[in-house]
Amino acid sequence: MKKSLLVFFLLSMLQTVAVFAQEKRITGKVTSIDGSGIPGTSVVIQGTTSGTQTDPDGNYSINVAVGKVISFRSIGYAVKNITIGAADVINVTLAVQRDDLNEVIVVAYGNAKKESLTGAVSAIKAKDIEKRPVSNALSVLEGSAGIQVNNTTGTPGALPSIRIRGFSSVNGDNTPLYVIDGVPFAGNVTDINPADIESVSVLKDAAAAALYGNKASNGVIIMTTKRASKASDGNVNFVMNQGVYTRGVKDYKVLTANEFMETMWKGYRNNLMSTNPAGYPTKEAAGAKATSSLISDYLYLNIYDKPDDQLFDADGKLVADAKIKSGYTNDLDWFDAVERTGFRQEYSLNGSASTKKSNLYYSAGYLDEDGYVIKTGYKRFTGRINADIQAKDWFKYGFNLAGSHQNTSNISGTSSDASSYANPFMYARGIAPIYPVHLHDKTTGQLVLDDAGNPQYDGGSTTRNQYIDRHTIWENELNKDLTYRNTVNGQVFLDFKFLKDFTFNVKGDLNVRNSDRNTYNNAIIGDGAGNQGRASRTNYRYKNYTAQQM
Repeated sequence: MKKSLLVFFLLSMLQTVAVFAQEKRITGKVTSIDGSGIPGTSVVIQGTTSGTQTDPDGNYSINVAVGKVISFRSIGYAVKNITIGAADVINVTLAVQRDDLNEVIVVAYGNAKKESLTGAVSAIKAKDIEKRPVSNALSVLEGSAGIQVNNTTGTPGALPSIRIRGFSSVNGDNTPLYVIDGVPFAGNVTDINPADIESVSVLKDAAAAALYGNKASNGVIIMTTKRASKASDGNVNFVMNQGVYTRGVKDYKVLTANEFMETMWKGYRNNLMSTNPAGYPTKEAAGAKATSSLISDYLYLNIYDKPDDQLFDADGKLVADAKIKSGYTNDLDWFDAVERTGFRQEYSLNGSASTKKSNLYYSAGYLDEDGYVIKTGYKRFTGRINADIQAKDWFKYGFNLAGSHQNTSNISGTSSDASSYANPFMYARGIAPIYPVHLHDKTTGQLVLDDAGNPQYDGGSTTRNQYIDRHTIWENELNKDLTYRNTVNGQVFLDFKFLKDFTFNVKGDLNVRNSDRNTYNNAIIGDGAGNQGRASRTNYRYKNYTAQQM
């Protein structure tokens, strides 16, 4: 009996090993019928919580065992299941979802069924928004057919760029019209807590112009906020989301320090032969000059343990025993110095109550997001009350009241000027891989410390021939770019029913926004150094009001 149990146990272990041995990496691309990639598609192993998402081009990669089933899901498309076999590459085409024709959506003047509309419409409900921890409701549109959602800066709290059916103008505005609770919205969608959104409808073609006129030439995004359901006798919900994130798209592949040195040697040699053929008529003569003068004439800094004129052989290759001095080894990665692991935390409290003649919805939310780039962050407090009362059979009235307070911390140049020296991505991508972040002793390569024993930044005035007197990390530690934003949005409506099939509606909406931006450029290094430092404060005040009678 014991022997039989032992054999059974060993066979079970062998089967388990065999199953794990069959797991392999599957790659592929998810596309729509027209061949374009579908970003943000969920790729999940059925029966588990393991999965991934497609990148902006629709590509994916996942580890899965043979025989398992992968589900591909994207908003607006039909679900597709694939059983894993021998193939290592699985490309999937998703069909547009067409089985929701009876779904009720919001249009310009009330509600309608999809089957009654001639225009192209996408609709997303609250249950779809709740699945994703997003800072603004527009992010849930990623992956929808015919809609492009681009997060151009990656700065926490930044509003993504939305394009519906491409670009309608080369130099003009391509932004769609936003309509919230039946009123054109001129504010920022980040003012609204996504947890308060009941539905998002997108009118994507020319039919939208029949509803909203020429303002709808770039499409229309219609949002409705939540109200208490008629069946609700009172409930309170609390949602907490926390997580970490890093940069999702890798940067360009760049030269290593050794590759850069050899490339610069060849460039200098060829330049000598083309600009001064009489002085350097042969490759040998020009090569000898490049070897002896590359550091002194062009690079200024030698991070290797060989003298300046003994780094290269006759063919421009670094000599075999040339090594980077130990002090420089871990100080040449500028991306590592500007990026970090971002942290996001969000808390949302909402409740509702309903009677035969009234309903009430209320919410409060707090979002705190530290970006994956140093000194970037976003905080938002939101509150909302939606209420309506059926005073008489023929008379109904109600109001919406919402407010927000937002703090945004940014790095100079990340959004306003991509070519700015203070922009960490431009700087880290462009600086030569032989220049360190901190100041080093040129002879030993060791860090130069200040009186407190801390490493000092290298402004480059004497140690490099690139970005002299500029240092993106040092500048952004000393600089400041803060924006404070306060918003209040209020809406009141009255409904009068008369005769048999008529309702007279009166609606008033007021949106007030105040944005205060404070910037400071330090007096030590960068743009403010020549002015002994400089500061600015810019205040914007907006007021939009709308009156409707239908």
